[in-house]
Amino acid sequence: MNFMHARRAGASAVTLMALVTIPLPLASPAWAQAAITGPTAAQQTTAASRMNAAYALLQKKSWGAAIAAFTDLVNIDTPEIRGQARYGLALALDQTGKPDQALKALDGTLMDDSPLGRAVGILRAQLTLQAAELALNENNALVAQQWLDTYDRLAAQPDKARAIRLRAALEPPSGMRTLTLKVGVLVPQSGTMHDVGHAVLRGLQLGLQDFDGRRGTRLELWPMDATTPEDTSRAAQTLAEKGVDVVVGPILAPNVEAAAAVLRPKSIPLLVLTSDRSVLGPYVHTLNYLPAAQATLAAQAALGNGKTRLAALIPQGTYGEEALAGLQNAVGQGGGTVVRSVVYNPQTTDLGPSIRDLVGQGIDFDALLAPAPGRFLAMLTAQLAYHDLDKAHVQLLGTALWQDPAVLTPGSGMLQGALFAAPTRADVFTGHFLQTYGQNPHPLSVMAYDAARILADLAGEKQRTGNAVNQLLLRPEGFYGSGGYLRFTERGTTERGLDLVRIVRDDAGGGTVFQVERNGLALAPLNLPADIKPSAQPVRWW
Repeated sequence: MNFMHARRAGASAVTLMALVTIPLPLASPAWAQAAITGPTAAQQTTAASRMNAAYALLQKKSWGAAIAAFTDLVNIDTPEIRGQARYGLALALDQTGKPDQALKALDGTLMDDSPLGRAVGILRAQLTLQAAELALNENNALVAQQWLDTYDRLAAQPDKARAIRLRAALEPPSGMRTLTLKVGVLVPQSGTMHDVGHAVLRGLQLGLQDFDGRRGTRLELWPMDATTPEDTSRAAQTLAEKGVDVVVGPILAPNVEAAAAVLRPKSIPLLVLTSDRSVLGPYVHTLNYLPAAQATLAAQAALGNGKTRLAALIPQGTYGEEALAGLQNAVGQGGGTVVRSVVYNPQTTDLGPSIRDLVGQGIDFDALLAPAPGRFLAMLTAQLAYHDLDKAHVQLLGTALWQDPAVLTPGSGMLQGALFAAPTRADVFTGHFLQTYGQNPHPLSVMAYDAARILADLAGEKQRTGNAVNQLLLRPEGFYGSGGYLRFTERGTTERGLDLVRIVRDDAGGGTVFQVERNGLALAPLNLPADIKPSAQPVRWW
């Protein structure tokens, strides 16, 4: 795509050079300064109240606000408050993809036998492995090894399986290749979807070129036709008879159902390419980005901006239903209210009745989710402007369907300032694909490329551990991807790194600028602990 991205200052990815020296030589931020005076009793009470508010922000996943709140508390001269604040700050920083800064936030806290002391020790070790993983996936083996050496010196060493995997990944393959992972591929090879199937195969082949053999194992592709459900069922049966270990594809939901009916009973996992959550489940994992996750991120951003009354204008069908579920999920986690939702026919040429249903009781909402495709937005915004939503300062929210350089057509100025969630741009992959094949990739090509990366790693893991591929797919730390991290779940859904994007107008050129407000994470953050506020005994933290 040819649209422009502008990145906010401070939003760039963590640089690996900052990970070389231990402890980290970062500039001293506000939370790294020493306390000057001791608090009075009244100040201690106020600090405890502010601490509770900061942890409430953490529970609501308002990461930026939580970081600011904890930063104000880390230098209070009360050991318990200071330790709790640094622990909370480290958790919030990790959730924004900054394990190095999270480790720095823990400087000055000691591991002791109090609940907080034990939690700090565990978190420090987990963050150290996060930093090692990030370095490894950026091909910086020296830095990754330094982080693993640091982990070996820590008193607490959780996630030992992850540490062993990282060390094994740093060791050069020895001896002859002994394991071949058989990978079935179910994509359309005829009909209107033929070109899409060809694009998926090209992505897989490019992934094999880059990753096959790096763990002392190899991948073997078995492409089969999955144009119709009947084709897919026959091909899946053939792949099962061939003894494949895993299958990439199909693309369309009916074909996924046909393949799963054959392969799931045989415990053969599928990495499918649909975004339809209804066909996912055990042994059926998607590589695609889900509309519910996109709507959740956009709604969380609105809630973080103080918007508490949200509405939805959604198209009929699975996509709209899932986007609405994402909105409801965000509101359930972060507070606020879903005032109303209106469903419209996506084939309509007149949105008037639906808009009247939306605003008939007055504009009593301050944010509106409208997961409409780019071509639909001009009609949508014209109708919304007619009903004065632009004057009511309603925050418009969308999904990756908005990734269209023509969204700011004449008369659609209402979209300026709107927010949407979208996959992280895989610029390195796009350039690599273009250089190899002489054309830009299909969006599914990068997912297939990441599938090859993942399976090349899992082939080595299968050889080392003997574990089944489906078990290896479910590792809690997930996988590094070209377009943001992937983390598979037993339900078949996939957590993905997503950008939060704002639409602005380029004053110089008069075109559309998609400004990345928050970068999608390259590495999955740690799961928040069940007890995010462990208590501390009165001990000295410095």
